[in-house]
Amino acid sequence: MINYTLIILAITAGCLTKFVDLQEHGLRMRNAVFCAAAFLYGFVSAYAVVIEPVILPLAVGTILGLVITKKIDSKAHIIGVASFMIFMFIWGIPEINLIYLAVLIAGSFVDEIVNSFVLDKERIKNRFLGKLLETRPFLEITAFALAALTGIWPLWYTIFFYDLGYILTTKSSLKLVG
Repeated sequence: MINYTLIILAITAGCLTKFVDLQEHGLRMRNAVFCAAAFLYGFVSAYAVVIEPVILPLAVGTILGLVITKKIDSKAHIIGVASFMIFMFIWGIPEINLIYLAVLIAGSFVDEIVNSFVLDKERIKNRFLGKLLETRPFLEITAFALAALTGIWPLWYTIFFYDLGYILTTKSSLKLVG
């Protein structure tokens, strides 16, 4: 059964995360606004885990993939991750499947490595392939495969809708940051 509240939370977290990223892309606004948005995406992400504990490996795996590749590199994103962790400690940390966690860390890691060492260095000349890789598809593919193998579909549709919110915010913000 699809958890529609989880879908709304995933889209919201994706939108807020991309909004925080816009600070690095030149959106001029008070730093406190970005920090508040980061605090909110941490809260929303933790609440998503509370209502659907099976996504904890996805949330933690994504964060650890970003930490390992040193992509949590702004004050606001540190606040977002800290907010997630604080709320998880307050609300209680569900049991986590370490195999699922390792698989999802790998998917997140591959996305960030491709982004840093292929896309950022403009090594892809094929425009379609470059656009596809910009969507960071490896975590989503990994989550889909894991969901198909286990029947735990929130692992996939959570990242799908998170990415949808992230991409929609990216598209709608192009005029804001020039």
